[in-house]
Amino acid sequence: MANVWDALKKHQSEPVQAESTTASPGAVPLAVPADVAVTPHPAGAAASSVSAPTNAPPLTAPLPSTSVVPVTSPTARKPAAYSEELRPHFDRGGRIADAYRALRTNLLAKCGEKGFCYLVTSARGGEGKTITSVNLALVLAECVTKNTLLIDADLRRPRVAGLMGLSAAPGLAELIRGEAAMKQVLQPTTYPNLSVISAGGATPESVAELLARPPVASLLAEAKRMFDYVLIDTPPINHVSDVGTLGPFCRGALLVVRSGKTRQEDVDRAVALLHAANIQPAGMVLTGSRGFAANG
Repeated sequence: MANVWDALKKHQSEPVQAESTTASPGAVPLAVPADVAVTPHPAGAAASSVSAPTNAPPLTAPLPSTSVVPVTSPTARKPAAYSEELRPHFDRGGRIADAYRALRTNLLAKCGEKGFCYLVTSARGGEGKTITSVNLALVLAECVTKNTLLIDADLRRPRVAGLMGLSAAPGLAELIRGEAAMKQVLQPTTYPNLSVISAGGATPESVAELLARPPVASLLAEAKRMFDYVLIDTPPINHVSDVGTLGPFCRGALLVVRSGKTRQEDVDRAVALLHAANIQPAGMVLTGSRGFAANG
């Protein structure tokens, strides 16, 4: 089995061959410390490479300036049983938290004051996409003048509510079906400018039809009007079609891959499927390196 290094090295030398494999211009140039490696998709390239972490110290080059206002501690709004996997919450000065801040910095440098809506997906399950989604949302909440929304759109295997000690329902499923209003599904967190919409209740056989309903477009448009930053945790793109259904409403997608696990053919297929769905890959986030383990 080829590991992720082989897969990403292959992308460095030759573009992905698919029906629609030309990356859109203006992809996000992402760079983070060695715990989490991210590769950009430069203009005109289908995919780039993620370098294997070394024993070198974390990146020290100055990052683009943003309007981020550091927060020393979150303002308590309600008790939260956060999972210890949410490192920016429990170890705010640690390497992993700083790696997510570097990812945030590059996303904000690309989008400026316009705000954004990104999907977070992976090629296969267990690669760290949900942990990446939640941790990135936590560091975005440090931008105290902006509001962030995290949506759990992995209706087949929802995890966000459990990781953050929130209610599983009502959530996105009930919102789409018209059984709840937006204000009823928005859940506050211990961070005053971070809200969450959990997955809610949906049977696996109903998910594809549910996400294809017309209300999804208007609901996501409303969410983008209400919040500056919107992150949507989605299922693995190689497994189901949900990512392609939600993609047209988002700026692009972050593809999470896991060190030593993600196979070359899985990366190829994931990138090709993003392009086929007309979704711009914003970059690849490498998890599971140098002790950075996340289970998404």
